This record gives sequence, structure tokens and C-alpha cells, in this order.
Amino acid sequence: MLILCGLMGITVTLAIFLSQGVASPVAVIISGISKDILLTYLGFVMFEDANFTPCMAAGLALSFIGAASYMVHNYRLIRKVPS
Repeated sequence: MLILCGLMGITVTLAIFLSQGVASPVAVIISGISKDILLTYLGFVMFEDANFTPCMAAGLALSFIGAASYMVHNYRLIRKVPS
């Protein structure tokens, strides 16, 4: 299991590195946020000892909202869209 986790980590890192050369920075940010949401959800589903509390839900929601607002801000800077 440890080897599989290590290989998956290397694969994700390589995919992010390659996508930065092909896609725009906004696309890389969107894919990173999507990856974080998916991995967080899978972590709660796969591991029984993860206790999902309201405080944890608020923290996750706040971090995802912050990441999404950062993405929108960067998108507006890149595309020069007025706020």
C-alpha cells in the first residue's frame, strides 16, 4: 500500500508539472482545486477513523471558498475583466 501511495503521488506531481506547460495557469488552479476536493472526499469515504465534525466542515468549506475566490481573482487579472 505504501508503494502504491508513493507511485500515485509521483504520478500526480508529474501530471501537474506537464499540465503547466500545456494549459493556462487558471486551468492548473481549477484542476488543483478539483483534485483537493476529490481527495478530501475520498479520504473521508475510505478511512473509517476520520471523524467529520461541523467545525471540520466549516474549515474545509472556508478553504475551498478561499481557493475558488483566488482562482476567480487570478482569472480576472489574466483576462483583464473588471471586478
